[in-house]
Amino acid sequence: MRWTIPLILIGVLSTAALADEDARRAQVNAATADGLEVLRREVYARPLSRDVNVERFIDFCHARDEFDEIFKSAHQIGGARWLDDQTVQVRLEIPGDLVAKRIEGIAQKNMDRLPLPIRALRERYKTDFLHRTFSATGTSTAATAASRLRPDPSQVSWRAVSDKDRQSAIESARTNAIDRVIESLGMIEWGNGRRLSNVMDVPAVRSALRTWLAERPITSIEFHDDFEVRISLAASAPDLWPVLQEALQKHALALQPANPREWEQLQQNVMKSLAPAIGRSLANGPAGHLQSVVIPRDPPAWIAASPLESVGVSGPIGGSKLKTARAAEAVALVQLRSRLEELKLGKEMTLGQAARKDPHIEQALCRSLDQARIAKVEYDVPSSGAVRVRMTVDMQAVWHELSGR
Repeated sequence: MRWTIPLILIGVLSTAALADEDARRAQVNAATADGLEVLRREVYARPLSRDVNVERFIDFCHARDEFDEIFKSAHQIGGARWLDDQTVQVRLEIPGDLVAKRIEGIAQKNMDRLPLPIRALRERYKTDFLHRTFSATGTSTAATAASRLRPDPSQVSWRAVSDKDRQSAIESARTNAIDRVIESLGMIEWGNGRRLSNVMDVPAVRSALRTWLAERPITSIEFHDDFEVRISLAASAPDLWPVLQEALQKHALALQPANPREWEQLQQNVMKSLAPAIGRSLANGPAGHLQSVVIPRDPPAWIAASPLESVGVSGPIGGSKLKTARAAEAVALVQLRSRLEELKLGKEMTLGQAARKDPHIEQALCRSLDQARIAKVEYDVPSSGAVRVRMTVDMQAVWHELSGR
């Protein structure tokens, strides 16, 4: 009997050690995923000509899935670097010649779609890609460390924000990220037009998902000078899927897919349509920081750019091409909104930041999206019943809505 307490203590300590190991592994995986996304953005932004970068070239050729395969070849440089007991960094690299070869392969398959002459394309990647290496560092912070995250000391405006208000803004941004994921799940359909929205109304399912999301590591946090906080959580579709599946099997027997085919369709739709776990909020700063945003007198440079484009893809829904196309269109609109929000309105603020401060600008962005047009619809992509929709919005129309409010 005298061994009971020590054995129990050993069991508790072993369980705690395993949980800590799992948490650290999850953080390293999150930092790796973050590094891959940073690497992807760097490669996509690389120019191929004055008007065409890698991302636009890939979209012209409808080859995102094919191109993104190269990022599986990214290799880690050194081991994971722990900055402290709750923050880890992972450095990744990918050779430029691998990127160039993939661009060449895609170009050869899409000669009739190329947005620039093949000769100019080859000259560009031979001089700018073959002898360089793309690299990126991914970071992950434990969910429990969120409250201690702070803006850079050089951000003078944040000195007027109390620790309590800063921590409240961080938690609000995290909650916003979680809400965004849950809402996107509710829109996902499978088999005969059924949606996950009914499943999300089951308290046990919703609680399981929200708890998992709240415990995910933080991959990035941004403190903007207008007191906006933006946070990203490590909650990819492949990571979330087993959590969702288990919750459905445990708590929603009557609402879950009825056979393996429906399960597969649901999984595919989750992989394609899950919203990124990115949340935003505004901290309480000095009085007056929520006043109306002044629209610049001179139009920004982007007004002369080509129409803004986005591509949405949806797996087959209820055997209806029309429903599938509408779902793909909805995805494209979400992406188009995200790209609009990234545009600069003056030197210090993006349209997204301005819209969250001023409801008039938010309404102008909504009216702009109402004017978006479908540029192309592709059915059975690729021979799977999926639909791809490309949408565009005219930049002058966007400015007209903003400046004419």
